[in-house]
Amino acid sequence: MSNTNGLVALRASLPPRQKKLHLYLLALTTFAWLAVVLAYSLSPGRGGRPIAAPAINIGPFIVVLPGAETPFPIQLGPQESIPARGWIRIAGLPVLATLSEGYVTQPGVWKVPVGGLPMLKLRSPPIEGVKADITIALLSADDVVLTEARSALAVMPTQDLTARCADATAC
Repeated sequence: MSNTNGLVALRASLPPRQKKLHLYLLALTTFAWLAVVLAYSLSPGRGGRPIAAPAINIGPFIVVLPGAETPFPIQLGPQESIPARGWIRIAGLPVLATLSEGYVTQPGVWKVPVGGLPMLKLRSPPIEGVKADITIALLSADDVVLTEARSALAVMPTQDLTARCADATAC
């Protein structure tokens, strides 16, 4: 049988030089941890500074002349929320309408790089009276929809526009 009552645990004491080294290492580790926490909390989208959600700004309706090329103003913001390699998908355009930037993915649907928006122009179909509901989506580089907006497109001849605007309440 063994008797453990007589055992005494001896604690090994560190020499003063090693104690200082351990204190320095503890302080260094603490400061490194604080630096990581501070960097994480100050980085965009984390901690105290969230990134605002992207938004598409376009009017509720767009009126164009038949067969005319017209600037197609689509604004995105805030700038820090727009992906660098993002895309704009414009769906619902009349089949005969074309854009100056991007390419057709299917009839009436265009994909335009975000960098092409400042120069974007719409060539409307040569047929008057065409009306279309369009959907504009901001896509990430891997085609994830980040936000959407809707607008209406109307192709009207100049005579119709001047006749309707003659009555101040109609315009």
